[in-house]
Amino acid sequence: MWGLGNRGFGWSLAPLLMGVSWVMVNHRSPWASGLIVVGVGIIVLEIIGSLVFYFRPISLTTLLIILIPGAVGLTLVGKHL
Repeated sequence: MWGLGNRGFGWSLAPLLMGVSWVMVNHRSPWASGLIVVGVGIIVLEIIGSLVFYFRPISLTTLLIILIPGAVGLTLVGKHL
């Protein structure tokens, strides 16, 4: 329903649209630029919040094969710092 439901982005766009329209009227206002930044931040947070991660089950051997080279690499990088 116009993006105003539980999972919609309708209300999230309001600060962004108000900030853009404010910039069109008064392009030197720092408050308008701040409102745009806040609007974009809200949209990014909503997108990140709606992500769902699924991890497939893997064996311990496969997990160790994946993690050991990364741990060795981080150790070598840390050693040379």
